[in-house]
Amino acid sequence: VCSSDLFTTTTKGDSDVGAGPTISPPGANGFADGVVYIDGKDQVEYALDLSTGASLWQFNLKKNAGSGAKAICTAALVGTNLIITYNEYVYDLNAITGAVIWRSAPTGTADFIASPSISGGSGNQVILVGDLAGIEHAYALATGAQVFAFKAAATIFSSSAVADGMVFFASLDGNVYALG
Repeated sequence: VCSSDLFTTTTKGDSDVGAGPTISPPGANGFADGVVYIDGKDQVEYALDLSTGASLWQFNLKKNAGSGAKAICTAALVGTNLIITYNEYVYDLNAITGAVIWRSAPTGTADFIASPSISGGSGNQVILVGDLAGIEHAYALATGAQVFAFKAAATIFSSSAVADGMVFFASLDGNVYALG
């Protein structure tokens, strides 16, 4: 299928797609055509058929979080776990149904605008993401429990990268941090 307009998010105000797509390839997770997951600035996470653009499920982030923010973070997909950052929360949604597996405790400090990264082997994976207060958070993928929090000297806008057992991220203080 080739179309320039397969799906439209809510069209009120600034409600375009606010993040990059996350792709589940054809045949994975029981979807023959594959799935594209997108965060709409309308505060909804969408799962769309990769071939047709048909809606498979939607999850209202604003309603679940109890407050609004633009959903602008690209999700991470690990098997059937779709990891999304929104407002002060990290979410683990079932990638097949859109049901909440867990939601982290609120940061209590600031919102996330960085996209999550995943590190670690199966059964021991950690989600890494920085917030606007300059804190790089790590959460256990299995439970959503916070593993650690590291305070940089300024805001973290960018997503972290993982290599050789280290997490790298930049802060508005002009530094690149490496934690391992």
